Amino acid sequence: FSNIPSTVDRLKYALVTEDLTENNCRLVQNTCKEHLDLQVLLIEADTRMKARLKEDEALNNNDFDTNPFASESSLSATDDEVDRFLASFVNDVWELGDFIQETFVTRIGSLADLALKNPSAMHVIIETFVTRIGSLADLALKNPSAM
Repeated sequence: FSNIPSTVDRLKYALVTEDLTENNCRLVQNTCKEHLDLQVLLIEADTRMKARLKEDEALNNNDFDTNPFASESSLSATDDEVDRFLASFVNDVWELGDFIQETFVTRIGSLADLALKNPSAMHVIIETFVTRIGSLADLALKNPSAM
């Protein structure tokens, strides 16, 4: 998790500093893929952490039944604490998604020119858009509350 802020900064920097060429379209494509990987990481972390809490709670409830000296203070965390822990990372990744979108919008003319001049760049650009849209749809279906 500690690498997420620097990864987000690196990806933003790459999008801002590069001119649009075929190779740099691949950079945009890779940036979108890395962004998706970060989203998936956070969704999986949220799901797994909360599942672990439920498992721990079930174990602790069994302790209450068998051990009259067990206390609720032995519970490790709550769903809200998981949400608070992940909040800044989710915010960073969400802002990266907004930044990618803004980059596409502000560079749409350059992307169109490049696509018209270079068929392989057009392929990369279209693949990037399709991948991004499809990935966002998949994420929304898997975890509607994350979108």
